Amino acid sequence: MNVFKKVKNTFRESYLELKKVHWPTKKEARILTGAVIATTVFYTLILTTMDFGIVELFKKIIIK
Repeated sequence: MNVFKKVKNTFRESYLELKKVHWPTKKEARILTGAVIATTVFYTLILTTMDFGIVELFKKIIIK
């Protein structure tokens, strides 16, 4: 098989796979985007709080 046939075959297979994909509706996309943003904010707050607490703990241990 020459290179051009391989490339053509790859694009054809990719196109066929994309036809099988379940694309979300606008409503689903908004809901999922909101969930991602909420999760990101939640974990950011947790990690920031933990980081602040660890820094303060080390300050007390080192300054002690």
